[in-house]
Amino acid sequence: MDAIHQTGLGLGQSCDGIALCGFCRVQILDGMENLSPVESEERSLLASMHAGDDERMACCVTVRGNVILTTTYW
Repeated sequence: MDAIHQTGLGLGQSCDGIALCGFCRVQILDGMENLSPVESEERSLLASMHAGDDERMACCVTVRGNVILTTTYW
């Protein structure tokens, strides 16, 4: 989430980044291998939202390289 905010892009959130609200869901277009592994809290939230395999919660991810993503938030 910090990486997205550093770019100046808007991203929804209402739970202060604790993997609860789901507003920061993003679709990874390229670079999934450059993200931290999915942990249990994120996995549960993604499952409850019926998210695709290419989606992650920005509040739960650590970026370790180049990533291209999009969101339908706006």
